[in-house]
Amino acid sequence: MGLRSDKAKPKGAGPSPEEVKSFLAANPEFLVTNVDLFERLVPPSAVSGDQVLDLQQFMISRLQAHVRSLKDVQREMIEASSVNSLVLAQVHKVVLALLDARSFEQLVEYIAAPSGLSKTVALTSAVLCIEESPLWGSVPLRGISVLEKGAIDRMMGGGRESLRLSAHIVGDKAIFGPLAPAVRSEALVRLTIAPDLPPALLALGAANAEQFHPEQGSDLLEFLAHVVERALRRWLGEGARAL
Repeated sequence: MGLRSDKAKPKGAGPSPEEVKSFLAANPEFLVTNVDLFERLVPPSAVSGDQVLDLQQFMISRLQAHVRSLKDVQREMIEASSVNSLVLAQVHKVVLALLDARSFEQLVEYIAAPSGLSKTVALTSAVLCIEESPLWGSVPLRGISVLEKGAIDRMMGGGRESLRLSAHIVGDKAIFGPLAPAVRSEALVRLTIAPDLPPALLALGAANAEQFHPEQGSDLLEFLAHVVERALRRWLGEGARAL
């Protein structure tokens, strides 16, 4: 019985340098498709031929691209933080103005007037909408958009959703009136003022087609809607304030 001359490889041992070379020679695209390995490679300290130079240049290019990518991410994060801070400051101004209103009429005027809420948050239009009903009684409706019964549920997608964000649209004339053609994105927020009153709606319209979109966060919009609800209850009597 003959004896084998090659030694058995220890269990768990990795490939030999020769095996690595053979594998890379047989799979020239391996490093290209596994670029994360370059972060663990040690670049050659001296150029010793075109192949080494090419590898070193490729590694440098990868690192430069990685640095550029990190800088882009950093810049986007800084810009997003700045925008969020600006929007938050604008919402704070709106809340203070809503709380400062001295009457129901003044409150509605601030919400609906071009110099009011929409100007504060740099939008095209802001509208307070209610559904027609005798339950509104003697509530002054100047500056309020009155919709037909059931309109708000339809506008909110046929359900009881409290918020709907839409991009790349043309504004609804029933909501935005003559400014509707200039509205290219919108935020519709359902308002619950009192159990015995029909639903109401806060509509915000923007000329930027992607100012509002379904994927964006809605915390600030919902907060603003809750403040509007409470401000309205303040002026609509005990029944509304009890909600």
